[in-house]
Amino acid sequence: MARNRSPEENDPSFHRANLSKHIDDIKRRDPQKGIAYEDFIKKLMEIFTDNPPHSWRFRATKNREVFFRVHRIDTGKTKDFLLPLHDALIIMSEFLDEKYRELFPGRRDYYGNGDKAPINYETLSESLRQKYLDAIKSMAIENDKWRIDANPDAKQFLDGPVPFYHLPNKSDIEFAYSQLQKTTGNGISIEAILDQVEVNFNKSGKRLKPNWQEITRENIKIWFGQKGLGG
Repeated sequence: MARNRSPEENDPSFHRANLSKHIDDIKRRDPQKGIAYEDFIKKLMEIFTDNPPHSWRFRATKNREVFFRVHRIDTGKTKDFLLPLHDALIIMSEFLDEKYRELFPGRRDYYGNGDKAPINYETLSESLRQKYLDAIKSMAIENDKWRIDANPDAKQFLDGPVPFYHLPNKSDIEFAYSQLQKTTGNGISIEAILDQVEVNFNKSGKRLKPNWQEITRENIKIWFGQKGLGG
């Protein structure tokens, strides 16, 4: 029988306060680990959005766990996708793409439901961290059954949901560029990157701001300078 949730578990502040306390506890024990873990959590929020308890939730039990979540496209059903512990990453087994098996070698961990990657966040190299983030992002959006949170809290009016717009960040651009590199190699145009970004956002259920391309072109100049991506 499904567990009844307390009203506070539907309150975003409940989840944010408990996550903040959890991170502070890690920092007290090991400041370097706590800071690195917090930074990784923020990177995950850039992928899944910060909209608790829809895009992520904190389970304030003895183990104290934060889960990042995906939503079934046809039914809207929500499932836990990823569990970042202070010393490991666990992806729920049904979502693991075998091409990323080397990143999650521990089979059937977490009561048989997840595949585990032992992680030392404080010593994780920038390149390996990005490899994990790209893999997580790819598995979360490159499928036809599940999507990342698309602001289910939007109020309903007669003409439909309140628009909730997004702008691509630097990691979205880098991810789209890495996707195109696999099929087209070098010489990738800005227009091709923007097209891929739009595909990714559509797959994840995120609505882009009407003038996002104009804003993003300027941001790319700021983020990557004259050399551009791959420079």
